[in-house]
Amino acid sequence: MFDELSKYKNNGHLFYKTGDDVLKLSQKLPNEPGVFYILKLAKGKIKLVYIGKSDKTKADNKTLNALFNDREKGITLHHFFDKKIKEENADALDIYWFVTDNDSPSEVANKVGEAEHRTSAAESKAASAEAIAAEVRRQYEEVRRKAETDFQELRVQLSSESEARVRAETEKEELAQRLEDEKRLLAEAREKLTDTFKALASTTLESSNKAFLSLAKETFDKVLAEAKGDLGKR
Repeated sequence: MFDELSKYKNNGHLFYKTGDDVLKLSQKLPNEPGVFYILKLAKGKIKLVYIGKSDKTKADNKTLNALFNDREKGITLHHFFDKKIKEENADALDIYWFVTDNDSPSEVANKVGEAEHRTSAAESKAASAEAIAAEVRRQYEEVRRKAETDFQELRVQLSSESEARVRAETEKEELAQRLEDEKRLLAEAREKLTDTFKALASTTLESSNKAFLSLAKETFDKVLAEAKGDLGKR
């Protein structure tokens, strides 16, 4: 997990669940100074929860084995593990240990802590970047869905307007055709009316002329008869 610890070949790990016998587990640990870190296992996820050390240069002169069998603040280490499980809401703890050879466990632990801090910071930035990316994706999807909805509405609107325009054009053409038909019918009616009027006028004139000639003949015959009568009297 940490590059700083990869050079230490004397290492191993313990798997601890609530109620396990720490004394029995600690028999696997060497009587050498070193460092250890604890991972919590919870619902299939792993997370670092603790970094510790045992240092023979200190006054307590503890090795890894002694540390796991000593007391910490008046409680045995397995109580500490149980407390960690409860605090972290973990299913179990995975404890990795490393004998640091001639290196100071304190310095190694500090380096591991700094590395963990950098890793946590990087993970935090990555999580923040992922959150930002997720928000951008959400906004993009929202804009995309709105654009798609607007496009569909616009297409329906354009389709409706196109249909209305086609209907208007059709009605316009039908109206123009009706006007042409009415003009043609009106012209035909006018022509028929003119012909009828001419025929009627001609007939009327002919009848009038005949009546006039007949009347004139009757008048002329009457005048002629009267003239003859006058001449006979003379």
